[in-house]
Order: sequence, then C-alpha cells, then structure tokens
Amino acid sequence: MNKNFLFLIISMFLFGTSYSAFAQGVSIGAKGGINIASAASKNINTKQGYLVGFNTAIPVEIGISKNFAIQPELAFSQKGYGTDYGIIGSSTYRLIFTYIEMPVLLKGGIGGDGLKVNFFAGPSLGFAISGKEVTKNGGQKFSGNLDLSSSVFNRLNTELVFGTEVQKLIGNGHVFLDLRYQLGLTDIWKVDSFTALHRGIGIGLGYKHRLTSSDSK
Repeated sequence: MNKNFLFLIISMFLFGTSYSAFAQGVSIGAKGGINIASAASKNINTKQGYLVGFNTAIPVEIGISKNFAIQPELAFSQKGYGTDYGIIGSSTYRLIFTYIEMPVLLKGGIGGDGLKVNFFAGPSLGFAISGKEVTKNGGQKFSGNLDLSSSVFNRLNTELVFGTEVQKLIGNGHVFLDLRYQLGLTDIWKVDSFTALHRGIGIGLGYKHRLTSSDSK
C-alpha cells in the first residue's frame, strides 16, 4: 500500500508536468529551505514548542497566461511539533515527521519579467516516509524511530498552502525567494485522546530554468 501511494504521488506530478506541451511557458527548478513547524491541538495542555526542519522541492511552473501559472511540486518536507515542560522549558519533547508531498499551486503575479512578485494558493497531498521522537531533559538527549505502520499515526497528510514569491531574472531563468504558510487538515493522530493538525511557515530559496517560453511558440 505504501509503495502504491508513493507511486500515485509521483504519477500525479508527472501527469501535471505533461500539460507543459500546451502551456504558455514552462520552467523547472529546485529549491531548499527550512520549515518552522508546530501544531494546532485541542487537548495537549503543555506549552507548545516549535520545530525547525528542512524542506526541498522540484517545482515545475506551467504558464497558462501572461500573469497566471500552475505549479505542481515534488517535495520532501520535515515537520512536526513538540512540547516544552519543566522549569522554564528545561525539558522538551519533539515529534518529527518527514513527508513526500505534492502541492499543486495556482499562481498570480504582478511586475515584469525582470522582477516579479507572485501570490499562490492550493492543496497539498503528503505521505509520511519516516518519523522519530526526541526528548531532551537537562543535559541528556534521547531519540527513537516511530512505527508509522501502527494504528497510532496517520501517514496521509492534506494541507492548504498559500504564500508569496519574489523572483528575479538571471540568465535563462529566475532566482526566487518563497514564503508560505501550511495549514494542515488531517489529524496527525489516529487515537481519540490526542488531536493535532500541522501548522507551519516555510521559507525557501531556489532557481527555476526556463525550458520554453510563450515567445518560442
């Protein structure tokens, strides 16, 4: 089942990029950055802690008009949440998940080809490929892998993603800075005693190379 789900995500990404044959212009790139992650919870009473994790992605921007585009991405993203307890947060507990994700974003932009500001929003489908828990107590640190195949965690994660991007023309492509908010819609837990939804801010820096443009059609 896990292999079939990963195959589905990759197939959806490839299907989305195949639309490029009919597009106004196509760019493909790579980006890397960090997530500042937490969770929205109704029944975790201790102080919420933040988790800093990585994100990396292959975005494919497919132009549908001069100012609008669709951007599917194939991404790896680390997110989770934690709690701080003890005297002035002297002890911490973190749950860390690594997901393979496929956001599909609708983008609208203002500005020229040299410098442009884009705004985007769309859904994201993710699947947890690994997880671990880390506890720090005083000067000691303990960590262990999570059994994601158990009935405790939901491996599937759905989110709404929205944010902004600033891009500058360099050579035959664009350097871009991406800032996005990730609003989780799926409970991390399967058990009734806990409820937690992913929340996070992602910051990424990358480069997109233009494969085709509307001028070449």
